[in-house]
Amino acid sequence: MTLKDFSSNKYEFLSNFAACDVYYFNDIDPAGTWYKTAEHAYQAAKAQTLKDMHFIAAAPTPADAKRRARTICCRQDWDNIKKEIMLQIVRNKFTIPDMEERLLGTINDGIDDFCETNWWHDNYWGDCQCPICKDIPGQNELGKILTQVRKEIITKKQE
Repeated sequence: MTLKDFSSNKYEFLSNFAACDVYYFNDIDPAGTWYKTAEHAYQAAKAQTLKDMHFIAAAPTPADAKRRARTICCRQDWDNIKKEIMLQIVRNKFTIPDMEERLLGTINDGIDDFCETNWWHDNYWGDCQCPICKDIPGQNELGKILTQVRKEIITKKQE
């Protein structure tokens, strides 16, 4: 079974907007920063300066972090690295024991993989279901990453 709805209370933890401290570092912030959500970390990763990363990190909500990221100069290599950045952030999110346990718990619910369905025209990270996009197959990159990270955790536990 494919889980397509992250909005229910049981599965909202899968969303990048879910409250969950996430640690992220990169070449601009080698010491790293704790972010309020995976969305905060992802949006901050677009920045070219530490000042802009902190500006995004300080956003009160994930939606505000996304809005703030639209106001900064984005890394020139962003399109080439964004998928790897998302993978790093999702991996970091699920190193937290409670979050790891919840992700692994989806196996008991019969969930084989994930699909981030949405209504905001995101057919890269998810699969938009709006009337305009419903017939356009989404790439579901976030769903693929969640499935991959869960497999990595299972493999590590079996070693």
